[in-house]
Amino acid sequence: MARLKEDWQGAPTYIRVVSWVSVLCGVLALVGCVVWDLRFGWGHLAYVPNVFSSLTGLLFGVPFALFVLNALGKDQAERSEQRAVLVLARQVADDFHRTVQSCIRPSAEASIASLVTKADEFYEHAVTNTVAARTRPGRGVRARQVSTDVWEQALTAGCAFVEQVAAATNLSTSKQAARWAAMVESEWRFLDRDIRVRLVAAGCPWLDRNLAQTIRLDVDILAGDAARCLYGTRHLIAEIRSTRGRSEPSPVDVEALAQRALQSREWAYALAEVIEKSKEPADFWPAN
Repeated sequence: MARLKEDWQGAPTYIRVVSWVSVLCGVLALVGCVVWDLRFGWGHLAYVPNVFSSLTGLLFGVPFALFVLNALGKDQAERSEQRAVLVLARQVADDFHRTVQSCIRPSAEASIASLVTKADEFYEHAVTNTVAARTRPGRGVRARQVSTDVWEQALTAGCAFVEQVAAATNLSTSKQAARWAAMVESEWRFLDRDIRVRLVAAGCPWLDRNLAQTIRLDVDILAGDAARCLYGTRHLIAEIRSTRGRSEPSPVDVEALAQRALQSREWAYALAEVIEKSKEPADFWPAN
């Protein structure tokens, strides 16, 4: 009924006038033919009653075809389009999930949590424990120096993070991480832009807003500057240890390592969350 009401309200005025006139003429023809048949009969006439009955059916059939059959046809077309879009959405969501999961080494799912833990430890040693040395002191106050022990713990934590990334994933280098992130971004952009528009146009549901926003932000992080944290951390630590040994670090070195720790922590959390959330789009449109 909703479809019929919508089609009727959206039809041009002349179509609605023709439909009303057709129905009224059909009612008059039906009543007239029945009355004539009961009171006078048709006698020896055989063709004329058939003409009147056909005309009566035509008068009722015109609005029926214009609105009822048209509404049924539209409903069938919409259901077919919805099924096709949902199948496509499921396939693209599955591709996105497989691409995300491709970075994980076999039987290494539990290591992703360890990767985040290593990133937190790197952040703690390189950022939290050096905050006093990286804070600009007031006039006449000398900046605090990072001790050799604290600095060595920060360097060791950075190495442990990079090693854990290599152990848990196939992203042992920044180049591999950037290549993987580009594929993930491509799959997600296709799902978030093209498929979302088709789903909305077909009247199908889209992902929960918070889920979509979370994945969108994490993919941006993985494909952004944070993806270079692996190369930056490994290169900086190697340079510091080869040229400066175990001497007290300079403020420039402390600040540089802190920036690498910030990027590493941001990248690790984004990686873990995308891996965890990537299955939800595929589950949102279950296979029939």
